[in-house]
Amino acid sequence: ATFCSFKSFSANSSPSIPTIDQIRPIVDTSANVYNINLGNPNLKPYVTNALSFNFNYRREEPSKKTDYNVNLSGSVSDINDAIVDSSIFEQESGRRTVYLINMDGRRVYNANFRLGTSFKLKNNKVLQFNYALSYSNTTSPNFIDSLYSIARANNINNNLNVFYTLGDIGTIQVSQGIQSGVSTQTGRNLQSFRAVNYITQGNLNINPLKNLTISNTVNYVTNNTTGQASTLWNAFASYRFLESKQAEVKLSAMDILKQNRNIETNASINNLSTTVTNGLQ
Repeated sequence: ATFCSFKSFSANSSPSIPTIDQIRPIVDTSANVYNINLGNPNLKPYVTNALSFNFNYRREEPSKKTDYNVNLSGSVSDINDAIVDSSIFEQESGRRTVYLINMDGRRVYNANFRLGTSFKLKNNKVLQFNYALSYSNTTSPNFIDSLYSIARANNINNNLNVFYTLGDIGTIQVSQGIQSGVSTQTGRNLQSFRAVNYITQGNLNINPLKNLTISNTVNYVTNNTTGQASTLWNAFASYRFLESKQAEVKLSAMDILKQNRNIETNASINNLSTTVTNGLQ
């Protein structure tokens, strides 16, 4: 039997200096027309005071049909003289110009939870369940159009993964994820934003012959803000040969449905962005 338990707590205070991109950034309006960062050559160093913890427990027993593991971690950070934004928005062009300043009051909270369990079935088959939850919250003072505001960004990610072995035939894996992002401002007449992504994934690996593997992966993403959806389906086939099985021939069919689109959502201090890009993952 294997039992493993690990706990840790830490506290630290670390000074940091502004980066060259924060002091004197290269302003290239051709690369990003809508977000111009002017930096600030008078920025001061800042100090991050942090508390963090981590707990991990794992149990494995060959005589039992069930194994499981648990992990819980988190951190809290308070930043003195934090580097924050002073932004100006141009309504007509949609451009955001940022000038960086030092202010107290920036705090960051993070928490993570993971739970996994596996069941040993007959004929060497295994069924696994894994759940992961992550939460982050950032609170920071800033200025928007010369108006003082406190910005809060919350991101919550949930993911449930199921894995099943078909013995020597192959494996099946499916997962469902929910990504939620919220960005709010306390300043008057400033908007709040919320976006949710639903991500469904599937993976099937089949071994019809001893040295032949056929795989299919499907990734389906829907976004409630844009009302858009994207399906990415890839297929692969590989065959190993020679006595050592070190030679391999592999065929790939990427983006079979020819959607050629990816959707990502991120909540930051001053905005919530949903990015739709063309290209394969």
